[in-house]
Amino acid sequence: MYNAYFGFSESPFSIAPDPRYLYMSERHREALAHLLYGVGGGGGFVLLTGEVGTGKTTVCRCLLEQMPAQVDLALILNPKLSPTELVAAICDELHVAYDKDSGSLKTLVDALNQRLLAAHAEARSTVVIIDEAQQLSVETLEQLRLLTNLETNTKKLLQVILIGQPELQSILTRQELRQLAQRVIARYHLLPLSVPEIAHYIGHRLAVAGSRQSLFPNRVIKRLHQLTGGVPRLINTLCDRSLLGAYARGKRVVDVSLINEAAREVLGLSRRLADEDAASARGKPVALALRWSLGLAALAGLAIAGHQFWPAPGLVAQTVSPPAASPAAEPAKPALATGLEARLDPAKLDRSGYGAYGQVFARWGRPYDARSQGLPCAYAISQGLRCHSRSGDWVALRQLNLPAVLKLYSPSQGFFYAALLGMSDSEASVELAGQKMTVPVHELAPYWQGDFTLLWQAPPAFSGSLNKGSRGPAVSWLRARLDSQAGRAENPAPPDVYDEAVAGELRQFQATQGLRADGIAGEQTLVLLSQQVNGTPRLDEPSAGGEPH
Repeated sequence: MYNAYFGFSESPFSIAPDPRYLYMSERHREALAHLLYGVGGGGGFVLLTGEVGTGKTTVCRCLLEQMPAQVDLALILNPKLSPTELVAAICDELHVAYDKDSGSLKTLVDALNQRLLAAHAEARSTVVIIDEAQQLSVETLEQLRLLTNLETNTKKLLQVILIGQPELQSILTRQELRQLAQRVIARYHLLPLSVPEIAHYIGHRLAVAGSRQSLFPNRVIKRLHQLTGGVPRLINTLCDRSLLGAYARGKRVVDVSLINEAAREVLGLSRRLADEDAASARGKPVALALRWSLGLAALAGLAIAGHQFWPAPGLVAQTVSPPAASPAAEPAKPALATGLEARLDPAKLDRSGYGAYGQVFARWGRPYDARSQGLPCAYAISQGLRCHSRSGDWVALRQLNLPAVLKLYSPSQGFFYAALLGMSDSEASVELAGQKMTVPVHELAPYWQGDFTLLWQAPPAFSGSLNKGSRGPAVSWLRARLDSQAGRAENPAPPDVYDEAVAGELRQFQATQGLRADGIAGEQTLVLLSQQVNGTPRLDEPSAGGEPH
């Protein structure tokens, strides 16, 4: 109804998965990089979880478009299957011939095994993607684990990607599934959109539909975030209904009252919960957690539950919690009197982060161009490197001592990125807005909220944490690093078995670094040990400095 009124060529907020309207937020790009890492990870399980409507299917579609040509793919969209039915479905997807009259699980597994061995002989990989994986039974998950036992002496023959809602993480914590949980080589939880991301998301969809108007003011964007929690599907629904309301009332811009009315109609919220202004006037807190639960229950019949999740190897460690009980706070405003922002050309700010990654890759001696080489973390894997993303402080950056991409924020410019190329106690050498400069840390600190990504040299055949009983070249690499750390002559052919002696030395190293001394070589421990690898660039190297400020 309202398309002609607002000058749209078509409805901008349809929930149909039209690829023209695809908006990849930074979180969606990270999730995609996580899956691409899993495809090349050499076997095991990869997990992508997220709440209803956060864009998991969007990420999966992007993965399918970027799947390497040498990968054979089985896509399972209906996982409510018995173990035998699931193996049969995988065989059907891979066009594996088997005796359909037999109905024997052994017959199916044998046929699949032969197919995987033949693919391996042709230098092809096999990946199984299961959507809505939270629907899998414990018995079916265990059968999936057994399928990943199919291997040669050097390689797992099957990679499994599980995509599902947050309860999938809870299912995998069960005692009977602990063996499967140990085979997860990477996991990522897709969080909803932030306030700035919602603004970009809406602007993108309006532009694709042919609009050049600003129809959703900042106050409306913040209200949308409060009501939807940043879930794209709910944002689409409320935006569509509020535009219809604006058309019916002859308004040219959506206001908060229209969003509140749309929330009452679409999410089934009471007037008291949907009217923030009235609630504020009465001095009562707005029950956002309840609002979130009611909204999703109305649309999907599901309730929200908060969970804490593991960090994803080589990728961002995400934490999930229930929606906040107060409007989302924006990052702290920096003191603009420092003059840093005044020296930057807004037109040259790195909004995507690709320029910053290019600077960090350059420090490693590896040219990087996002247009030809794809997502940075996927490209890193092809170069024998890994991404390590986390939140921390300046002390953590000094300890890790590796060039990093910093995510910065300014109230006037929004989010942008810088490459941290060198650092001392009081100064940081950065590439920012096309300039290399050295600035006092206290001048840069107000713009940085703690998010960073660095590159590191992973052990050969690296697929996750190392602990007692692990074997292979990654353990030999670990032994060589510990020898170097202890000042011993490096053994040219160190043993490839992780024994108690290695665990004891590792615990000592972890204690000196302020880490939990558990004798498990997790990613942060390995990143610190990787500083000893020849050719590794460091923040404290004299060559890392930028131009004087």
